[in-house]
Amino acid sequence: MGVRATWRCALFSAAIALSAASARAEDTNRVAAATLLFDEGVRALDAGRLDEACQKLAKSQELAPSGGTLLALGECHERAGRVASAWVAFRGAA
Repeated sequence: MGVRATWRCALFSAAIALSAASARAEDTNRVAAATLLFDEGVRALDAGRLDEACQKLAKSQELAPSGGTLLALGECHERAGRVASAWVAFRGAA
């Protein structure tokens, strides 16, 4: 293997490693944003701000799907009188 081929291999390997690290950082950021939205959604739910709560919980679920988020979203929809939406969320959590 020549020097050029070795360099090409090294550059290719570095590019793959950087791409994987970037993907992990993006996942971490997405989960952190989802956690923040979940916490804000639960606080809004506790305060009775149902529209705000449901929006934040739904966005959290989009970013990082979780059964716990679906349960909170189902409760939010139920308290807001959106029974069908609550059923879908509860069913998804099950």
